[in-house]
Amino acid sequence: MFGGDGPRSLPSYSGSSYSGSRRRSGGGGGAGGPVLWAALLLLSVACGSVGLGLRSTRATIAELNVHVSVVQEQILHEKNTRQHLEAELEVERQGVAGRGVQLQEEMHAHQDEVQQLRSQLSKAHSELSSERRVLQSVDEQVQHLEQSIEDEALKEAEREEEWVELQEEWEELETEMEQEIEALQAELDRLKRAPRPTVKRVWRRPKHLEPRHPELLPDHEHDHDAYADHGHEHAQHAQHAQHAQHAQHAQHGHNEHAAHQQQHHR
Repeated sequence: MFGGDGPRSLPSYSGSSYSGSRRRSGGGGGAGGPVLWAALLLLSVACGSVGLGLRSTRATIAELNVHVSVVQEQILHEKNTRQHLEAELEVERQGVAGRGVQLQEEMHAHQDEVQQLRSQLSKAHSELSSERRVLQSVDEQVQHLEQSIEDEALKEAEREEEWVELQEEWEELETEMEQEIEALQAELDRLKRAPRPTVKRVWRRPKHLEPRHPELLPDHEHDHDAYADHGHEHAQHAQHAQHAQHAQHAQHGHNEHAAHQQQHHR
């Protein structure tokens, strides 16, 4: 801005030149020359400082311009990045929204499935309750049958005891009948071996041997031994009939007991 060095580089002022002859002219101007030079020097220094400041300011402005350009590029890059991120975020939002819809559909499907499972579970509980009632009824029937079997077993045991008692009674009766038959046979043998009496005896039949028709009674001239033999044979016949009746009764009881045992085994 200001070229040259010293007073020679200063411009002229109103067409006059600063020279030694000018300083020597006039008596009053000799004292103002150094002050002017000092002022000009200070002005020159100030102008140089201002020039340096301007250069520094220009450099700073240039650096700031470069920095602003870099910042603008960074801002543009960040703006592009932000737009890209916003686009990706929008895509993700749409994807999340679609995923949310899909999740809601899956949730509804799971809820429907849970409802179906609950219905099936309720139906299974109902069927289980019905089966339990049927099982309880069957258990009661089984208990009733077991009780019936126990009662039948007790009755069978009682019949066994009765059969044993009947068999013992039959054996005792059979022994008594055999003893009685032996006694009657001995009495008959004794009567056969005994001598016939010379005196006629009036023999009377027992009441159970009396005939129903008195006109059929034999004559008194018949032998009394014949009547005795006839009465004895009649008594034997009655005993044999009684023996056969007891045997038939015992056989009937035995057959009934065998039938009960066969039914019990079945």
